[in-house]
Amino acid sequence: MFTIILWSLFIAGIVAGRIFRNRRSIRLVGSRTMPTVLVLLFLFGAEIGSDKLLMGSLPELGVGAAVMAVACVTGSVLFSVLVYRLVKNRIGGRR
Repeated sequence: MFTIILWSLFIAGIVAGRIFRNRRSIRLVGSRTMPTVLVLLFLFGAEIGSDKLLMGSLPELGVGAAVMAVACVTGSVLFSVLVYRLVKNRIGGRR
């Protein structure tokens, strides 16, 4: 259920962005996104660092988490390059 709510909010945000894209307030939101994400990442790290149980089990979880993180980043980069090339070819072909 939580996933449905998250996706609904995500899609509603896309629709709102499309409707109000020429408004100044929407452009201001875009400039505030990165600092907000960085603050959230810091708070997430602080929460993890304060959890004694999690920090105690970090050696066992660390290797698996590192492998998963590298795999996710690698997959994201490869997929992004693929999408970029597909979009670039389609836009370039229309000219």
